[in-house]
Amino acid sequence: MTTRKIFSKFVIFGAVGAIFASATVFTADARPEYAKKEKKKCVYCHLATPPVRGFRGLYYKAHSLSFKGFVEAKEAKKAGVKPGAMGKDGAAKKTYKG
Repeated sequence: MTTRKIFSKFVIFGAVGAIFASATVFTADARPEYAKKEKKKCVYCHLATPPVRGFRGLYYKAHSLSFKGFVEAKEAKKAGVKPGAMGKDGAAKKTYKG
């Protein structure tokens, strides 16, 4: 087999692998049952496009899917965002793990 054929197969397998990886990486963690349970809209925890979490979503995940102990002003300050920020404005500006 020539080097060109080997390279072509490598590129094809790489492209297929990239497509598969992107399909599995971007599966949303947002679930309607969480929104219903917490009585919140998706943008309360997520940026405009789930599965990317804002500071509240990071807190929720880090605390076993619970807002127990969550204090908006305190957590917003730790994340470097304004209290009440939602959607893309709720993205943590500082290193924040919830």
